Amino acid sequence: MNTNIDYYEILEVHPRASKEVIKKAYQTLAKKYHPDISPLNKNEALKKMTLLNEAFSVLADDKQRAEYDNLFKQQTKNNFSDKNNEKKKK
Repeated sequence: MNTNIDYYEILEVHPRASKEVIKKAYQTLAKKYHPDISPLNKNEALKKMTLLNEAFSVLADDKQRAEYDNLFKQQTKNNFSDKNNEKKKK
């Protein structure tokens, strides 16, 4: 699980999306970016599928999703706070 990556953005779903919506989004994007059929070059398609698979595996599992959400929210707050502190220093 990588909290530096927004899995919701990768799957193009809202953070409050249901498991069914997440699954459907994954299936749709997997069909679009699968290396065997994607218009992207093979390496780009493989990278995209790896991210899609990772995002889906985390968000489809209730326990992992809750852990990810908590860690991602905390990291986002920290990043926002760091940016505000940098602005104040200038």
